[in-house]
Amino acid sequence: MGLLSKLADATRAKWNELERMRIGDKPLAELTDAELEAELQRRRRKRGYAPGRGASASSRGGRAPGWKVRQWYRSLELEPGASRDAVEEAYARLSKKYDPERYDDDAEKRRVAVKLLAGLGEAYYGLRDHFEAE
Repeated sequence: MGLLSKLADATRAKWNELERMRIGDKPLAELTDAELEAELQRRRRKRGYAPGRGASASSRGGRAPGWKVRQWYRSLELEPGASRDAVEEAYARLSKKYDPERYDDDAEKRRVAVKLLAGLGEAYYGLRDHFEAE
């Protein structure tokens, strides 16, 4: 079997799979553009995506997507939904723990501490903007 026939078989299989897909009670092929757009928006909201706002949304004054906010909480070693006070306490504790000046004698540890501190700063300021946007 040649490469072209394998490609044709794979394309037919994918097309058959698409023909069987349904959203609600309608086959995918019968949905209007508006119905497809509504389904797309529903799935994005379910994933925590805010329309028109990307990963750097907090720097533009918008709300960050849910996955980014959860990542910020993890960076600060907090459970999602922690209070603003808990975020500030965690940032203060971790920035003190990873202060690069504590590792002046070891260049490698200092380099890692600088990176960790930068990540903590991004998480803290991102969550601070997130709380202000609420």
